[in-house]
Amino acid sequence: MTHHTPYTLNAAPDIEIATFGNEGQEVIIIDNLLQNPQALVDFAIQKGDFEQYQGHCNFYPGIRLPAPQEYSRAIMPKIKSLLLSTYQGLSSGWELNKADCMMSLITIQPENLRKVQSTPHFDSANPYQFAALLYLCDQDHGGTAFYRHNQTGYETIAFEDRKKFEAIYFNDIERAPIKRGYFSESNEYFTRIGKVDAKFNRMVIYRSCLLHSAIIGSNSVDSNPKSGRLTVNSFVAF
Repeated sequence: MTHHTPYTLNAAPDIEIATFGNEGQEVIIIDNLLQNPQALVDFAIQKGDFEQYQGHCNFYPGIRLPAPQEYSRAIMPKIKSLLLSTYQGLSSGWELNKADCMMSLITIQPENLRKVQSTPHFDSANPYQFAALLYLCDQDHGGTAFYRHNQTGYETIAFEDRKKFEAIYFNDIERAPIKRGYFSESNEYFTRIGKVDAKFNRMVIYRSCLLHSAIIGSNSVDSNPKSGRLTVNSFVAF
């Protein structure tokens, strides 16, 4: 008997592989991922118990809600297949593990951000960890941009480069008048090397060590799943 789930993937979604920067890092863009993406929006509306995430160990500028486990299970085989066909150095024999999968809404006003929330960042120095971001909002809510750190030239932060990068980065944060606000373009510290626009039912997959930042639309600071910048953020790793 086939188990029915409201989070079934389309059999033939539209897939594009973009490459950004001097390193030519691949970013996977999948349009029309789910057959019924509205089911996830409805889940967020019905649950409603998003939690604030503003502790020292979590830099997300908003609120989050655990995504349905059925969604997580549905996307894992597709993600693994795409990772193996796109990125070199991966083995089909490796097990792909899911770290977490959260529905997210931006709720912090730009002027209330901390300095570290006002610059590009990386999620992990592990080259075998990937972010899989599903947009449940339209292009008015910005997108995701990728960056090069000007002083070091780094576009990804490897284990061996992390201490050097963080020493320079935190020195700049402490001494420089970093403008509080959502980062989207380029400045003297970071140069934007590419971007992917938000689009309803679009998934973007990229290495967690790639420097990136959310592009936030003018109406994106909104706690309402119907009108806010609703995304589903998943992290997977080999």
